[in-house]
Formats: sequence, structure tokens, C-alpha cells
Amino acid sequence: MELKKDIYWVGADLQYEGLQCNPYLIIDGDEAALIDPGSVLDFEYVFKNVTDLIPLEKLKYVILHHEDPDLCSSVPLFEAKGADFRIITHWRTHLLSNYYGIKSEYWFADQNDFTFRFKSGRELKFIPTPYLHFAGAIATYDPLTKVLFSSDLFGGILTPWSLFADENYIESMKAFHEHYMPSNEILSSVMRIFLTMDIDMIAPQHGCVIKDNIEKHITALKDLDCGTYMQSVSGDLGEAGKISHLLSLVLRRYASIFGVSQMMESVENIDMQIDETTFEITDYNYRGSELWDLVFQMILDKKGIHWLIIIEPLIERLCQEYSVDKPSVFKSNLKSSQEQMTLCPVTRLYNKEFFNSYLADLSHEKGVSSLIIISLDNTDSMILKYGYDELNVIMKNVAYIIKNVLDEDGVAFRLEGSYFAVYLEDSDEKKAVEIAEKLRNSVSQSNVFIDRTTISLGVASTETYDENHHKLDLKSFLNNKAFKRVQTARISGINRVYSSADVKEDARTKFRIAMADTDRIHMEVLKRYFENEDFEVHVANDGEELLEIINVHRPDIVISEVMLQKSDIFLVREKVLKNSATKRIPFILTSHLKTEDTVSRAISLGICSYLKKPYILKELFGIVYLTLKGDQI
Repeated sequence: MELKKDIYWVGADLQYEGLQCNPYLIIDGDEAALIDPGSVLDFEYVFKNVTDLIPLEKLKYVILHHEDPDLCSSVPLFEAKGADFRIITHWRTHLLSNYYGIKSEYWFADQNDFTFRFKSGRELKFIPTPYLHFAGAIATYDPLTKVLFSSDLFGGILTPWSLFADENYIESMKAFHEHYMPSNEILSSVMRIFLTMDIDMIAPQHGCVIKDNIEKHITALKDLDCGTYMQSVSGDLGEAGKISHLLSLVLRRYASIFGVSQMMESVENIDMQIDETTFEITDYNYRGSELWDLVFQMILDKKGIHWLIIIEPLIERLCQEYSVDKPSVFKSNLKSSQEQMTLCPVTRLYNKEFFNSYLADLSHEKGVSSLIIISLDNTDSMILKYGYDELNVIMKNVAYIIKNVLDEDGVAFRLEGSYFAVYLEDSDEKKAVEIAEKLRNSVSQSNVFIDRTTISLGVASTETYDENHHKLDLKSFLNNKAFKRVQTARISGINRVYSSADVKEDARTKFRIAMADTDRIHMEVLKRYFENEDFEVHVANDGEELLEIINVHRPDIVISEVMLQKSDIFLVREKVLKNSATKRIPFILTSHLKTEDTVSRAISLGICSYLKKPYILKELFGIVYLTLKGDQI
């Protein structure tokens, strides 16, 4: 996304517990600077976005505002790709960032008058922001576009995320700073500097880009009370209406982070009236202290411990400022016991016991739902090579990828051993298979693992359940189907998704061929020949039609000309390889064009049979026959 001329947001829409990371790219003629490039988890997305905009050799500088892994741990991955740049940062950041294994030359802002010049003469100014939240933290200001790249400052915690801040973003911004900034004294001094600057846009490392009401956002942080664990404040609202006022502030914060509908849902069973515009509590049928405890207990029950953790700094400040006791759920040990009862200690996903209780009350009244069972492939060999500690790291990374892919589409669980589960409410099997394929590709293509890692997946849906014909309840039906299918996926070839469509395919008795050629007479001859040999034949006139036939009919083999209209056969093959249901379909190429380059490309895509026209028809049939019988050609 281009924010200003030649200034781009190059991140990915990946969040963890409402936290979004934002790298930025400044292009200046033949040079480019990447600001806070991100973590190892989002590297593949950031690298693609950067190299889509510029050739890698044009990336001359990487600016690190501080040393945290979420903004700079990907630097060695850029270096491994061949990038050659200088690191621009503060010397204090350099001391710690070295531990990521960075090999590039450093350039220190604090030793160069906090000013950097591109070859063109364009300047970037660096503003020291000490202890916000690191001793050597800096921000970057581009006088040409008036953009302030503010690092952690002006960051926000919010779900769902959007690139640009809306009118509610200030509350999300406050939530983030209450967690991570040490005190108002330190924060306000930097904000006063920003108020004197000509800023047209604020681009933080976390949260949303701010392009409207710049002064309002700066002032909100200048006046913010933070570091509440380090200071004692007091205030008095007066007993009348105190609790309802405080709860209104809390609900406003929740609405900003999670959305109005989610906030309203969290307290819908409490007998109170809420103004959905101002979030003021206008009426309730409880004593004040009773309502104070009831609201947070209800939020814990309906939304889980994460909703309490995210609001805790605000609760801490409000209780101190207004001399109110903390709600009971914050004072008890419920947080730790709740986590122990429901979460896997390694992956932080819900555990098997919670999975069983979660699915226990499934019924058709809830609509169509689907279950995906996921198995990590080759765990035995990983344990032998790397040990159990590294296997736990792999499990954590798989869990992280699952959560990022799902976003809010489903609920993820860690079951026993190397198994995970994803429950998708209001999702038919077709949608579940799409999500399963996305999960499979995300894991297999990720470079965060110590070794190539893949998963196999089984998909089942309640849409095929008929309680009149099944003795099992809905939960057991889904479990049994999905587990059987993931086992079949592993047996029939790992790194694939197996669903009811595959079950039907396995029940076929007649071989199926898809073919495409620009020579219609040649294709008609082939079609009649194979139909006479009792094959089911599907014919395509171009590459796009061939791809559609493959996805819909799943042929046992493909015979095709190399040069097709709309999409050549190599592009078709690349797309087929991305789908676990089609990636094992063998291809046979027939063409007048057969060069060293086309043969090399065919081999690189796993195509081993390539006949130059004219060829002997019996030879082609022999290759088809032996391939489908599983013999090596």
C-alpha cells in the first residue's frame, strides 16, 4: 500500500492477540530504506512485498528503531537472500541486535547528528525517544513527505485490524501504551517535541497508520497515565454513578479493540441498559459493587481470559484513581487456574479436555459446522534428529501459523501428540477444505522451521450427518470421520488434505484423463483412442479450461501440449501443485517444442514424461498405462 509518494506499507495482515506489525519502505531513486522489517514469522510476506516493488540490490538501508524481535529478527533472513545493506540504528540497539546474528555494517544515528542523507541529498531525521520503551529507542521523520515513523509510539491493540486509524483508534492506542510505556513523565516529554513538528502522517510499528487529527492523537498520549504499576494516583468521582461511569470507560475500550458487536455480546445477559453510541450505562438492576464483579465474570465466561488480560492496565489505573476495589476475577487466582484447565502449556492453544467440552453440545440447531484434524508429518524423524525440545518449538510455530490463518474463522485446539484440531462454525465442507489447504500451504511454505515441515489434514462436516442413520452423536461423528481421513491422508501421501470428495474419488473404477491441445484434430484422435480403451476423457481448449477440469474432475493423469492459449502448461502445473487434492496428478507433455529449457522446466515441476511430436501413439498409451499402474517410467 502506497502511503505517500514512494513510501509503502509492506507488511502482512497477520496478528497475534490483536497485535499487528507494520514495516515500511522508502524508495529514493536508486536507493531504498526498509524501516523495522519485522519478525521471522512474517518475513516471507514482507520479503515478497519489498521485492515486488524493487530489485533486492536496490535495498541499501535497514532502519531499526529498537532491538525487539517483532521488528528486527528477520534481518538475517534478508541477508541470507543476498541483500546487501547497512543497518541504521542507535548504538544501544546495536549491542543487543547483534545477538540475532546480523552480519551487515552498522551506521549509528547518535554518532551522525541524528541525520541521514540519501545519495540524492534527501534527509531523514531521527528523534531520540529514550525508554519508550527501550533506552536506545528512536523514531524517524521524513521532512519531504512529513511522515513520522514512530516505532512503538502511537501503536495500538485492536481486533479486527485495519491499515488506517478510525475515530475509535485512540482508545486502542491508549491500551497499548498503558501496557508498554513506563510513565507519563517520559511519554509526555517526547509528545511535546512531536507537537512542535510539522507532521502530516504517523506510521507506527504496531496498530494503524494515523492520517487524520494528528494533534489530537499526540495530545491523547501526552496526557495519558501509564506505568500504573510504578505509581500511585488517586481521584474521586463521588459514590453516585462511580461504578457505572468506570464500566462505561471499560466498555468503550472493549468496543475499540474488539468491535461494538463483540462488546455488546459479552454483556448481553446482564440486566442493564447501554447506550450503543456513547457506551454509557443508563440503567441497571444491581448494587454498584455487584455489577462491577458481575460484568467481568460474565466477560471471562463468554470471551475468555484474553479479554481480561488486555484490559488489566486500565483496570489497575481506574481502581487506583477512583479508590475502587478490583473486580473479584482480577484479585483471585482464576487467571492461572483457568489457563491450566483450558490451555496447552506448549502451544497456548485450547487443550484436548477443552476440545471435548467445547464440542459436547453440538446440534443441528447450530447450523452446518466442520472439523479439521491436523497431524504433523514425520514427528518421529524430527525427534531423532533434533530432540523433544525442538519438536516443542515446531509445535509452537505450527500453532502460531494456525492462529494467523484462522484469524476469527474458527477455534484451534492442541490434542494429544502431534495432532491439532480446528472447529469451524457455520462452515460447510467446501469452505473447510479451502481453509485446510491454506493451512497446509502456509506450513509447508514457511521458513520459520529448523527443517522442512508439513502437515496432513482430514476434513469432516455435519452436512453429511443424518441422525436417523447414525448411532453416533454429532460430536463423535465429526471426530471419527475427520480422524479417519487424516490417517488416510498420511497413508496415501503426507502433506495433503483428505475430505469426502477424496472418498468418492477413491471409489471410482474407471481411469479419468484430462487433455488439452491447440491441434483439435490431434486431440480428437487421442480422445477416441482412450475412450476405446475404457478411459473417461475430459477435453480442454486452453490452459484455464484445463485447470478448471483438473480442479472439478480430478483426473488420474493429464496429457497436454506445452503452448496453450491463456495459460501455458507450466503455469497450470504450478497451480495444480499448490492443491493437495491435485498435486500428485502426473502430467505427460506432447509438443513440437522440446528444448533444453522446456525440458529443464518440466523436470523442475515434477513432469518426467515429455514426447516430441510426432510420436508413436502406442508409446504414449504405454506411458499412461505404466504410470497409472504405479511403475516407474
